[in-house]
Amino acid sequence: IICGAALGAFIVSNPLHVVKEVFKDTLHLLKGQKFGQAMYLDLLSLLYELFNKARRNGLMSIEEDIEDSASSSIFERYPRITYEPMLLEFICDYLRIIASGNLSAFELETLMDQDIETSLQEAEHPAHSLNRVAEALPGFGIVAAVMGIVITMKSLGGPPEELGYHVAAALVGTCLGV
Repeated sequence: IICGAALGAFIVSNPLHVVKEVFKDTLHLLKGQKFGQAMYLDLLSLLYELFNKARRNGLMSIEEDIEDSASSSIFERYPRITYEPMLLEFICDYLRIIASGNLSAFELETLMDQDIETSLQEAEHPAHSLNRVAEALPGFGIVAAVMGIVITMKSLGGPPEELGYHVAAALVGTCLGV
């Protein structure tokens, strides 16, 4: 009952996209971490190649690579990066801004920090929704205890083992909630 109430409260209290994100993130959690040393090395190698090309041939030489990253020979060598749409979009967007030359380094850093902070806040929505349900679980446990005691009171003239069973069920409900 407590698990069903918690699941129902979670589904009812959150938008559908957050519920889907929680289940998707749970599957990712079970699969293991996708960002590791190999991913970081690929990212650094990709950026090195792009910046080296820009240094040798000018910033406009990487414009074709960042506008159509799917057909870029540089991006094709790093499939781990191209399979991460948010990361790929982040890299291409900021390289586009760098190539246009409209922002100073300070302004670019501030813009990137704000973008990263926004992405982080969006990524934390599923965790916050689960936290709200977890905070409500002790209340569900108290409700289970009260329901168990009511059922126990109903059986007060019956056999003692039945009475013990109902008290135990009430205590288990409280324990599960806590």
